[in-house]
Amino acid sequence: MQDQLYRLHAEMLGIISTDWRRMTVRIPEGSTVTVVNSSFNGSGMIDVLWEGDTVMIFAQDLRERGTLIGPAPVHSLE
Repeated sequence: MQDQLYRLHAEMLGIISTDWRRMTVRIPEGSTVTVVNSSFNGSGMIDVLWEGDTVMIFAQDLRERGTLIGPAPVHSLE
């Protein structure tokens, strides 16, 4: 699942962590997310990249509300 790009066909809830608090966010239908860490942390949550932010979501939610597009594009640092 890691480094895979998904398009959401339904809105999802996620959590963004800052140094001092956690905020819930709504990721809209039609958004694309990239799985950046698919190792489960005991809660079934994974990290995805959405609009430049790392967001924690439930892997099961992504399976139910997302469609795999394919591997995430690799960006060159050159």
